[in-house]
Amino acid sequence: MEGIPLFVHTFQIEDFPRMEQGKAGYCVYRNVLVKWDEDYDRRIFCVIDQMPNDMRANLTIAQEHENCLSLVWRWGVPDNYRTGDRLTLPNGDCFLIYDSRVIGTPSQDYWKQFKPEEESWNIQ
Repeated sequence: MEGIPLFVHTFQIEDFPRMEQGKAGYCVYRNVLVKWDEDYDRRIFCVIDQMPNDMRANLTIAQEHENCLSLVWRWGVPDNYRTGDRLTLPNGDCFLIYDSRVIGTPSQDYWKQFKPEEESWNIQ
């Protein structure tokens, strides 16, 4: 196994995609942790397969839900894979990238649970 880097990650709850939480399952595909939703849409494998090897080596977690993707990266978010971008596969399937971030950076949905008091924003 010389020359193949080994990555070991400890995941925190805020590292995981937060699109669909019910009936989720997990698997590892091509060294990427795939989080399943209720319909186990295997097109996430096509998303991972079409990435160049160096880009796929950067991807840590992936989830598809309702034609949207959540992607969590090791070192940085690649161009064309940023939140709000659209990804079209060679077979014509199109996905909206709902969330794309570096591991250890909580998703925007994570922060919605914290609602600061209005008074704290009134700095005079």
